[in-house]
Amino acid sequence: MKNSLNWLSLWLNKKNSTLIILGIIGIFYSVGILGHGLPTIFGLMISMTPGFLTVFAFFVLFLSIVQDSLRTPVKPQLIWILVAYLITFTLEAVGVATGLIFGAYSYGESLGPRLFETPLIIGLNWVIVILGITVAIRKFSSNSLVVSTTVGFLAVGFDFVLEPLAIDPRMDYWTWEGVVIPLHNYVAWFVISFVFSFSYAKFVKNPLKSFLLPGYWIIQMTFFLAIRLFVLEV
Repeated sequence: MKNSLNWLSLWLNKKNSTLIILGIIGIFYSVGILGHGLPTIFGLMISMTPGFLTVFAFFVLFLSIVQDSLRTPVKPQLIWILVAYLITFTLEAVGVATGLIFGAYSYGESLGPRLFETPLIIGLNWVIVILGITVAIRKFSSNSLVVSTTVGFLAVGFDFVLEPLAIDPRMDYWTWEGVVIPLHNYVAWFVISFVFSFSYAKFVKNPLKSFLLPGYWIIQMTFFLAIRLFVLEV
């Protein structure tokens, strides 16, 4: 098993391996965009969303960790991912129950199985967004405060792109009680992303350098933006 992972790590570090993997993922997401644009299979696309996002999230996290495993200890990465998942999921569950963190909202059926009225995939998506942006920004700066602040703003930008799509009844990701999305939703996004990005820099002494996570985050952003602008037109 260890030899197989070492071989995979060596292959992943070869020239163009990352681009090949991201290209394959990009093809799947492109098919998803086209599928959302076809009324005859739109419902099928929605039903596939939670499974699709979960499989690719685990796939990219696994390959990113394996790619850097020869220079970066795996255990701190896994601990951070698990803690980040559990806390962000808990914050979402508390937010749904009380309306105090993000505002008064509820999740729809499109994001799959729920616990405490919160989709299980939500914590995983927080991990992908925060870690993907963090790894990307660390390529330009090693200052933890600069990195975490930038991550906070870019995460808010991600949510700003996602919100009109998510609240559209055709997508049914989530629904706000009020007409206007609360300002403290974006404040919460910034604070949560900042804190976890900063904690990653302090807890993980040898952070990931693989471009798989940043690349996947860019693909996700492009996917949601394309559906918002060209399919839903919102």
